[in-house]
Amino acid sequence: MEEQKHLMIIGFGPGGRRAAESLRQSRAGFGATLVLAGGDLPDGGAAHEHLQLSEILEPSGEQLSQIIRRGRLVVLTADLGGGVEEALLAVARRCREQSKPCLAVVTLPFSQSDTDARQAADSAYADLLEESDLAIGLDLDLLATCLPDQAAPELDKAAARWLLECTRGVLAPMLPTTAKTPGKGAEAPGRGGLEQLSLELAEMSLGIFCADNPSQYHGQNYDIPTFQRKGVKINR
Repeated sequence: MEEQKHLMIIGFGPGGRRAAESLRQSRAGFGATLVLAGGDLPDGGAAHEHLQLSEILEPSGEQLSQIIRRGRLVVLTADLGGGVEEALLAVARRCREQSKPCLAVVTLPFSQSDTDARQAADSAYADLLEESDLAIGLDLDLLATCLPDQAAPELDKAAARWLLECTRGVLAPMLPTTAKTPGKGAEAPGRGGLEQLSLELAEMSLGIFCADNPSQYHGQNYDIPTFQRKGVKINR
């Protein structure tokens, strides 16, 4: 029997496929399989699994069932409004049928560019909220409002980053951290590990305020830190 992967990433539409590929490349230690749904394969895409949207919608959908069966967690990334809505929902329903956790992060297109596409995306997102275990919709109209001075190409790049970073954030608690290298300190921030912070409780001087009248309360000088004022000792 084939080893079960920790994560199955399925990307729909150009933006969803790019986000899925970026997630796979930065997976840093967890088993992941990348599946690109619909469209042409990118450079080097022959190394990835590929699903035609029409194949997803077939009643049997055996290839899709096998893909879902091999993962412990299925993650869907998509830019809605480009005709992938029905296929995306079909995958979410198949995950539910197979009792596989399904997380989805999708973008909702700019309403000014295509009203019909936005309405289709909104409808699909409402269904996705019911069919998946977790669905996050990123409203690109909100992005345009927050970045009013950005031209269309810059907004498209910002939308791609938003989709990628939100998906990565959703997955972060579920991914193993990188182990420390023997003899070295904590993993640097942003490299998969959490930095352990520490605070040295040393005797503190009032510095330039030593000549000022102290802040007295019930006979105690509250300019002195509590641990120092009360003589608290911390054993290491």
